[in-house]
Amino acid sequence: CLGHDVGHSPFGHTGEDVLDEMLDTGWSHSENSVKIFKQIEPLNLSYETINGIKFHPWKYEEPPETPEAMICRFADRIAYLTHDVEDAIRADILDENDIPKKITKLLGSPGKQWINNLISGVFKASNTKGINMDAEILECMNVLRDFMFENVYLRKETLEERKEAREVVEKLVINFTENPKLLPEQYRANQTDLENAVDYVAGMTDRFALKEFSKL
Repeated sequence: CLGHDVGHSPFGHTGEDVLDEMLDTGWSHSENSVKIFKQIEPLNLSYETINGIKFHPWKYEEPPETPEAMICRFADRIAYLTHDVEDAIRADILDENDIPKKITKLLGSPGKQWINNLISGVFKASNTKGINMDAEILECMNVLRDFMFENVYLRKETLEERKEAREVVEKLVINFTENPKLLPEQYRANQTDLENAVDYVAGMTDRFALKEFSKL
């Protein structure tokens, strides 16, 4: 759980999309987390831990192999969805009345009640054969995710910010590809200049990426 998002790019999934487009082999934040722990800053982690980190995103049809990693997969989605809803309400992007009644009827009001009910959905469906989530709760969580993408993450008001974020990531990668001597020593690995540049930019926080962009 501590390592699952270590490899995430700056600017969240917008940054991930840019890096995925720039590399012919594609790019995934979870696979980059594995690369960090195995190659860039190796920690000699167990096979089970590496497997759980790689397969924690729901985009992989193949689930992680251990119950601990399945807990990470569920906890990740429960945590970011519930907290992002609260953040959106505080920022006046959403009103609680905007949330589909199907969700609030089953989960209650956003906050602790949601988290408790979503976790209870995992308890309800899990047993010695594996970690799962109650089908009705899982469907509700998927409806909530779709709602958040449409009304918060990808709403038209963020189009300009997402465009700027894409430009920052893309230009940083191009700059470090064309000027590999600017890369820190540990990022001058035995691979292409583009791959080295992507590794470095992918490890940046939002603030550091903006700082480097301004400087360069």
